[in-house]
Amino acid sequence: MEPIGLYLHVPFCASRCPYCDFFTQKPVGDALTVYAETMKTELRDARDKQIRADSVYFGGGTPSVLPGDLFAELLDTVRDCFTVTDDAEITVECNPSSDLEHFLPAAADAGVNRVSLGMQSAVDAERRKLGRLADRKRGTAGSKTCRSTSYWACRDRPDRASRRRCPSSSTAVCHM
Repeated sequence: MEPIGLYLHVPFCASRCPYCDFFTQKPVGDALTVYAETMKTELRDARDKQIRADSVYFGGGTPSVLPGDLFAELLDTVRDCFTVTDDAEITVECNPSSDLEHFLPAAADAGVNRVSLGMQSAVDAERRKLGRLADRKRGTAGSKTCRSTSYWACRDRPDRASRRRCPSSSTAVCHM
């Protein structure tokens, strides 16, 4: 059986961007936990270890609104339910306005090896027009956090020495 790509939608955002056509909502109360538990149940219901995935993509919304430990549980559940190949690309979309200093290390420890950082623009006036919460400074800080965390994301790659920073981290791990 040919490998497949898995997409997991996390429909939560801190605010609604006027250009976004995806289903999203603000997380209220225990919505993040309830959603994650429901997603884990659905993954278990679909469990089939004969299905091989060479790509796992967490999109949204903003998956980085999830607490890091809850995100890690989701990814662990994916691995428990399907065969994720050793060289799988595991991507998470992040927003620079999220708490990336805490989320990214947890995501990297869980096995994420690619981050899509949604800046949309580095020009503050354009960012405001697009409804983005973070200004250019926060977006740049998010990019730096992503790059400083990238050695975690590469530590399990067989072609990299343990815990070394990826030389291609600005393009291969953090995409803007």
